[in-house]
Amino acid sequence: MEFINNDQYEDDKKEMDQDEKVVSMDEKKNMRPQFAYWEIDENTKLKLKITTEQTLELEKKYRRNLIGMIGDEDNIPPLTTMLQVVHAAAVPWQHGIKLKDIISLYKKYQEKGGTQLNFYVDVYIQTFMVSGFFSSSMVEDVSDEMKKIQENM
Repeated sequence: MEFINNDQYEDDKKEMDQDEKVVSMDEKKNMRPQFAYWEIDENTKLKLKITTEQTLELEKKYRRNLIGMIGDEDNIPPLTTMLQVVHAAAVPWQHGIKLKDIISLYKKYQEKGGTQLNFYVDVYIQTFMVSGFFSSSMVEDVSDEMKKIQENM
């Protein structure tokens, strides 16, 4: 029986770990970003993702499925709804954030030139996309649709 020294073991382990991290192009294409981010200014950026628990709370509050609250280019949700969904998506990642904080951040966002339509496209829809509400093919379709909306803004 042959023993290997600790250095050789560590080198072999690193190689195995690297091999395990290799992802095929198909898998990489189907991966979605971990979070959406709402950048209010250079100093303020919120991490957003709707968790299962937050989904349950929002569905209980609105008495409907969240997918029905996504909207489309002809019928975007009311600002109240969008801000409450974004608040729910921020709560797990920004400890202690309140709805009034989100409202204040939205005011600041508007003062910096953000619009409700920009917020819908860049923050609200992105939050749904990273939270698993769309399949990977739907994400591509939605992304294309969002680009069209942005071009028309």
